[in-house]
Amino acid sequence: MTKENDAKNEERVLVIPTDAFRKFGTFQGFSDAAATRANALFDAERMTFMRRADAERNPEFKQIIPYVIFEFERADGKKDVFAYRRGAGQGEKRLVSKWSVGIGGHINDRDLVPNESGLELVLAGARREIEEEVVVEAPIKSLEIVGLVNDDATEVGTVHLGVVCRATLDAPAMWANESDITEARFRTVEELLAEIRTDHDQFESWTTLALENLYRTSRSVTMPSLPRVDGRALDETRTITFTRRFTKAAGSVLAKSGDTVVLCTASVVEDVPEWMKRDGATNKGWITAEYRMLPSSAQTRKPRQDRPDGRATEIQRLIGRAARAVFEPEALGPRTIYLDCDVLQADGGTRTLSISGAFVALVDAIVSIRDRLPDPTRFPLRDAVAAISVGIVNGEPMLDLCYREDSAADVDMNVVATRSGRFVELQGAGEGATFDAEQLSAMLALARKGVAEISALQRAALGDAWPFG
Repeated sequence: MTKENDAKNEERVLVIPTDAFRKFGTFQGFSDAAATRANALFDAERMTFMRRADAERNPEFKQIIPYVIFEFERADGKKDVFAYRRGAGQGEKRLVSKWSVGIGGHINDRDLVPNESGLELVLAGARREIEEEVVVEAPIKSLEIVGLVNDDATEVGTVHLGVVCRATLDAPAMWANESDITEARFRTVEELLAEIRTDHDQFESWTTLALENLYRTSRSVTMPSLPRVDGRALDETRTITFTRRFTKAAGSVLAKSGDTVVLCTASVVEDVPEWMKRDGATNKGWITAEYRMLPSSAQTRKPRQDRPDGRATEIQRLIGRAARAVFEPEALGPRTIYLDCDVLQADGGTRTLSISGAFVALVDAIVSIRDRLPDPTRFPLRDAVAAISVGIVNGEPMLDLCYREDSAADVDMNVVATRSGRFVELQGAGEGATFDAEQLSAMLALARKGVAEISALQRAALGDAWPFG
């Protein structure tokens, strides 16, 4: 280990208890609303300094990481931001060569000033990062907190809380002060957003979240807050919850998304389908699903059916495919897990909520038989999977449509994806309308945001049963 790494490990960095953040109002992704209450969150009495090496391994605390975006408004009203690529000496290996639109880092006890408020301490840390990493020739007209970034879907994200600050400049007069900041220059927001839509993996995750939320459209303005049926923002999911162990099944989850409620159960049967036996697949397992809407789940009573109708058949096949996309058949052994999704109340998004809830039930079912697996140290799932609906309503992309929005949508789409951001299935169609590549990219960006939020909720619900570290 180098002396530089030793120094980083021994550095004392600013943290707040994760419980304090949860009580404040946890969220997944980017939140500009949370930034308006940052003064309440960053209470100096609950903040403390901790050895960095300890903080990186302790999810009971969140390290406060300020990021500063430098913005310059041109004469034509368009906005440019300072962007650069990270070199080999900048941050962690996973970030090398990725584009970033701001500078940032930990707040350490060198930034502490007696009798300073917690919010002032955060801004002081941001100013120190500015002085260390860049040279700013133009006057900084303002430095303000414009958003918070939380990503509980990743191991690093569980111990970090990003604080996005915006520094407004009079002129684009600044340059890098470190050799490992490469290709540094002011770039248009439109250009960066277009590249994110093409290949978001070349950008740091916080950069993607900040740009997509602060400069939502090519017009470089925040996403318009058009009224929705339930008052949500266009990129906001309904309140989603997963209540485990709702019944005595091996895996059982009551999943709720707004007024949509689905009971998802996972049952283990020590046998495999006949077609697998005929094929000689005697050492492999299988996952399958069934889906039904209870008679009283919709506004008008739905007749009870012993056999699934065409819609239910299509949906239960989708649920099964979603689970099997991350499934290792040999690791389960010769047994079948049945995922039963029964819709108790429907208000749009029943198939997507079924997939997300069924995954939580599936994990619990596998945990219940872990000692009977061929190799108990090998979990039969490679990744988490979740699903969300998106659409275009009145010309605007929307996330997580309720029934009234879905009924009025020009375009609606169901997106199934993994926690790591890979798509499993896209089901989309224009309802009497067409959509272009830009609208498709906007919907997929919303879907990625929604799936990331749901993945974090799945992880929180499973707690110690979460199998992915």
